[in-house]
Amino acid sequence: MEAYHIWIIVGLLLITAEIISMEFIFSCFGLAALITSIGSYFDISFKLELTMFCISSMLLFITIRPIVKHRLLSKKISTGSDAFIGTEHFVTETIDESIDKGYIKMGSELWRARCLKNKIIEKGSKVIIKSIKGSTAYVVKIKDKKGE
Repeated sequence: MEAYHIWIIVGLLLITAEIISMEFIFSCFGLAALITSIGSYFDISFKLELTMFCISSMLLFITIRPIVKHRLLSKKISTGSDAFIGTEHFVTETIDESIDKGYIKMGSELWRARCLKNKIIEKGSKVIIKSIKGSTAYVVKIKDKKGE
C-alpha cells in the first residue's frame, strides 16, 4: 500500500468521524489529509507531507471552517410553539380585545388568540401568528383580495 493510500483512508475516516462532532473539526483534518495525498502521490518526502498537512489544516481552519459554521451549522430549527410563528390559521371564535376573548385553530387544537393591530377580528378570518407567549397566540389579520 502506497503512502497516498494511507492519506486517503485517514482523510475519509476523519470526514466520516465528523458525523459525531458536527463542529467541522474532523472534516478540516480529513480534507487536509486528502490534499496531502495528492502531494504524496507525486513522491514528496514525509517531512514535506507533514508540512503540507499542517499548512492545509491551518488554512482550512482559518478560511473554510468559520464560513461553514456560520452558514450551515447555525441554522436554528424551530420546535414546539415557535414552529407556528409565521403560519396562517383561521379564527374559530371572534377575537375581541375589549372583552378579552378569541380563539384560533392551530392544527387540531384551539389556542387563545389576541390581536396585535386590530381590535376585533371576525370568526372565519385568516390570521398570521406573529408571536406566542405562554398559551396565547398574538396574531394579525391577513387582508383578503377585497382589501379588508
